[in-house]
Amino acid sequence: MRSTRLALALAGLACVLTATLASAQTMAAPAPAVRDGAHDFDWMVGTWKAHLKRLENPLTGSTKWVEFDGVQRTWLAWGGRSAMDEFTVEDAATKTRIDALTVRPGLGLVPFLVDVHAAQWGTLNRVMHAVLTRTGPAEGWAIDEHTTLETTDGVPVAVHGTGAAARVRRATAETVEITIHVSGPIR
Repeated sequence: MRSTRLALALAGLACVLTATLASAQTMAAPAPAVRDGAHDFDWMVGTWKAHLKRLENPLTGSTKWVEFDGVQRTWLAWGGRSAMDEFTVEDAATKTRIDALTVRPGLGLVPFLVDVHAAQWGTLNRVMHAVLTRTGPAEGWAIDEHTTLETTDGVPVAVHGTGAAARVRRATAETVEITIHVSGPIR
């Protein structure tokens, strides 16, 4: 009698488990999450050895390459919604140093040229020359340290911070127009 009750209890439990499994299999799978690309570069976070090979005189027919060693440091920004990396390499023999900052989607890719540290000598000059090249963008911005340029849909709308931002536009094939903007809306 006891073994019959145990067998019936086990059979009842098996039926309940089978019904539960069957209903779980018929439930619709959740829709896949929409990928926004914000975490595509998370794997790069950390400090890495860097090696750069650069053509010494590009666009001249030169075939001589120069090699540099250094460090790349990648970190997440804006609460993990973006990744940035700082790339620094140097060649002690030629006393050449290359610093680069890469901004990944989510932080501020814009359809115009941007040069930072505009308070330093030569930076505004670089933007002017880049804008004057016929193959370059028709507009560029030179931005001081401790200053940000806010954009909406790729259009600059405000300057924030303690420095200034200079808008450099191609006026003619040989001249540029420069407008200095300090903290506030861009008119």
